[in-house]
Amino acid sequence: MESKYIGYLAGLLTTSSFIPQIIKSYQIMKYNFTSKSKKKSDISLPFMYVIFIGMCFWIFYGILINQDEPNIGDGNAVILWNSVSVFFVGCIIIFTHLT
Repeated sequence: MESKYIGYLAGLLTTSSFIPQIIKSYQIMKYNFTSKSKKKSDISLPFMYVIFIGMCFWIFYGILINQDEPNIGDGNAVILWNSVSVFFVGCIIIFTHLT
């Protein structure tokens, strides 16, 4: 198995791990804390900010990898999955701040 497929699989699994938090964040925003289980404290904003910045650095790293060896394209998985994750984390941050 080529290493790039492992990278794509790792990206898919770690990126999809944000989906439950996005759903929870959206429910908190939508229902405006009407339920006891829908508390803003359920989301760690400092964690979200740090992971957002870290993923932006991963995207930059993937770009650098592709510049050094453009024929290999090892950075494509890094760029793809971290871009999707940055979008997901951005949604969580926005949904949390709208409440």
